[in-house]
Amino acid sequence: MEAPQTDSLTWQETHPGVFSRSVDATENLYLSAADVTKPLGRQWAMLCFAMRIEYPGSDLVEATRQAWKCIRYHNPMLASTTNHRRRVYQVANELEVESWLRETFIVHDRTENFHQDAKRLQPTLRSVKRATLHLIPGTQEIVLQVTHDLIDGISIQYLFDQLLSLLAAPSVNVLFGDEAKNLVPSLQTAAHISPTDSVHLSKTQAMYDQWVGSMPTTGIAITLAGSIPGNTLWQRMQLSENDTARVIAAAKQRGLTPTHVLQAASVLAAKKHGGHAEETNHVSFGIFDLRHLCDTPYREMAAPYFTCMPLVLHPASFINTAQQLKDYYSEWKADMKTQLPIIEPSSATFLHLLSTPPPEPTNLMSVSHLGLFEPRLTSVHRAVRMTDFWMSFETPTSGISTFMWTRAGVLTWQICYNEAYHREESIARYLEMTQEILFESLGLKEE
Repeated sequence: MEAPQTDSLTWQETHPGVFSRSVDATENLYLSAADVTKPLGRQWAMLCFAMRIEYPGSDLVEATRQAWKCIRYHNPMLASTTNHRRRVYQVANELEVESWLRETFIVHDRTENFHQDAKRLQPTLRSVKRATLHLIPGTQEIVLQVTHDLIDGISIQYLFDQLLSLLAAPSVNVLFGDEAKNLVPSLQTAAHISPTDSVHLSKTQAMYDQWVGSMPTTGIAITLAGSIPGNTLWQRMQLSENDTARVIAAAKQRGLTPTHVLQAASVLAAKKHGGHAEETNHVSFGIFDLRHLCDTPYREMAAPYFTCMPLVLHPASFINTAQQLKDYYSEWKADMKTQLPIIEPSSATFLHLLSTPPPEPTNLMSVSHLGLFEPRLTSVHRAVRMTDFWMSFETPTSGISTFMWTRAGVLTWQICYNEAYHREESIARYLEMTQEILFESLGLKEE
């Protein structure tokens, strides 16, 4: 007899070998937002995480294929699908695994002249139903293409570390059949989030009233008048190890972190780049990792254990702006445990706003902090070494999506933008302006 389907967030075996659960507010936000942009041929917030490696073995294709199978066993939700806002996982057998590999493990060989490297491949990728691993043997690059309802910028570090480890020391052949025990719960379950009450609803309403009322926002200039989104491209700023150390030291002297000072520089550079009036606010979102609030067994698993909260700044001097950022992040982090019930109404409100196009093109800028990669992602595993990392966030709007992280002593700030609205040289100039403001404001000379 068929088991009844409920709205439970707990994984249940609804048919023999088939497990399912409802999606939670965070997962629903990204699934629904992707639906909004599907008519435009784009999947909002589709992620591509890429790394270039040095692999001394003779058969990178087979080694990666076997590693991907092992990744699935330990992170089976990556192989799940969604149906009517329920996440569904089919326990694997030999035939199903081979079918899954044909769908989700794609090798791009040298005969594909356009796909010479991962950066050229990324803009050509379109929507996927399940997490997909791309391998470019010629450049030894690996790209994970995955939707944001399955993963975030912290869990990819654990996942890539596991992948590198498997390439360096291959696991024995994986025997599927009991992998459903590794299905991760939703954030709401893993963090034991209480039901939303009237106090949290009122706070959510007040936050978004202030957020919307603070518009328009400072942001970089929109240099192209596209009506239909094009490809999402990216550029980045990478400081040298020496300059990164200098920035960290200068920030610390002022009671700040690299996150505070780099984001402050980016805000002030956007204000200048976009030619905004002095009194214009900066309206954005703060993004918070919530893994430390989740049950321990799930903290290193692939899952979207994060949330976004409205951010309003009143850009003034560099130090003042950095201090506003410090206060904002510190206040939310100190009280995040009690504020978790805000996530559900906040996600619903943001989705409503996203589904209502603004009267004119927006230059809203999001900033995600991926933090210090080590020890979550170690670049060297025996003879296998990761030499580069980058990511892409599908951005089918005139806003930009930005990401900050430090890896191997190098501070990186990457911008994802849509080619229909921004010229390449305009983004490059914005990156230059940000670095100029950062160094000048910290009293550092560029070396």
